[in-house]
Amino acid sequence: VIVHMLPPDEESFLPPNVFSPNGDNKNDFFAMAEYDETSDEFINILPEDNCFGEFASIKIFDRCGKQVYESFDRDFRWYGNGMPVGVYYYYIQYTDRDYKGIVSIRF
Repeated sequence: VIVHMLPPDEESFLPPNVFSPNGDNKNDFFAMAEYDETSDEFINILPEDNCFGEFASIKIFDRCGKQVYESFDRDFRWYGNGMPVGVYYYYIQYTDRDYKGIVSIRF
């Protein structure tokens, strides 16, 4: 048996870049998920784990480079507890690749 692994579709991986933890139950946390209205649940948008690479962690840093959050759960949710409005940087590690980007907290 020969198994061929399909490469991850990284072009369709578009992480959110802003959230507003203001308690209105809309966009209250940062996660790699999108809301599916038909199933009334969040669907993870991270590239799938496979034989070559698995999700390892996510780290979030403030603008000064201080780490403010870390999770090893691919279904993480960062609520930005106690963090001021501003731009933050995330670093997602897989065992075979990395993703970097920005996310803003707005109220």
